[in-house]
Amino acid sequence: MKACRLHIVTSFLVVAWLALSGAGCNTYRYVPADDHLYKGAKWKIDSFPVDKDVKADLAKVTRPKANSRILGIPFKLHLYNLLPQPKKQKGLLYKMKTQWAEAPVLLSRVRPALTEHTMTDHLFDHGYFRPHVAHGIEYKGRDALVRYKIVAGPRYRIRDIYYPSDSSSLSKRIKQTEDASLIKKGDVLNLETLEKERQRIVETLKLRGYYFFVPDHILYRADTLHNGLADIYFTVKEEAPPRALETWKIGKISVYGNYSLERDSIITKQKGRKEKRFTLIDNKERYKASVYESAILMKEGQQYNKDVHSLSIERLMNLNTFRFVKFAFLPDTSLGQRLLNTRVYITPTKKRTIRLEATADT
Repeated sequence: MKACRLHIVTSFLVVAWLALSGAGCNTYRYVPADDHLYKGAKWKIDSFPVDKDVKADLAKVTRPKANSRILGIPFKLHLYNLLPQPKKQKGLLYKMKTQWAEAPVLLSRVRPALTEHTMTDHLFDHGYFRPHVAHGIEYKGRDALVRYKIVAGPRYRIRDIYYPSDSSSLSKRIKQTEDASLIKKGDVLNLETLEKERQRIVETLKLRGYYFFVPDHILYRADTLHNGLADIYFTVKEEAPPRALETWKIGKISVYGNYSLERDSIITKQKGRKEKRFTLIDNKERYKASVYESAILMKEGQQYNKDVHSLSIERLMNLNTFRFVKFAFLPDTSLGQRLLNTRVYITPTKKRTIRLEATADT
């Protein structure tokens, strides 16, 4: 234990001595003649103030980071310049060169235009709808610093929220979810929150039979004609397919109790045995129908409900008997109804064999 501590202390002292002794050495040893050592970025916000949380995020998107410094001295960079290139990818020298030291961060690695775009997007996403970001590069000898000038513009807040108001069943369902909305009047306009609201609407609809409805079928737009205020409109896209706009019920249920992907074409052609709530296809009859009946909560004629769907999968997996469970829903309108014929693919876990060996000393 003492030897280990002594090794650590010795290594630290070596690193500190090398770095300090290199403080006066050529900092630009590995900086190409046509390049510059990147000293970092500074930015200034003009006009409207920007909240602290947004400022902190802007600092994070400024990439890459310059070489680290302690008391203004880039110790890790000096260490990198002093150490020779290790011949083997192991040992103390390799560890010092690759983990303790830092290669010079070059200006050629910096992408100011990309950072401008990222900053603009970030401000826009957080309610600053008219941002402008520009940059300039300051050169001082072999060093270079990037300066960003940010004009954020006013930050918009929500004045009113409008959900679909036509007479369709889908619009009425969406309207009914309004009380659980994630966005409120007076909130700062945030695109991430709008995305979450769109997802919330879809999740609610999937509890009420809208199996084919997805977030992309909802469009939201912000009317920012008012100074610092925005009206939010949610609408159903005209391009949404007809089946996404209607509710669906569970049709015939088929349970494949001994399914394997390798034998898919064979298994899916097998005839099953009609049970009370489903048809069971399992020539080996590894489990009784009651095992599936207690776990699968879906019933024929029942309106599709995502929670029931998810809970059925969870209950089957919690039996610790199956290693694969998948539900597939096949739309069927041949009987004049919107039905989802349901196939439940189940792969049992492989049976383990236990071999006991007894030895006796004579």
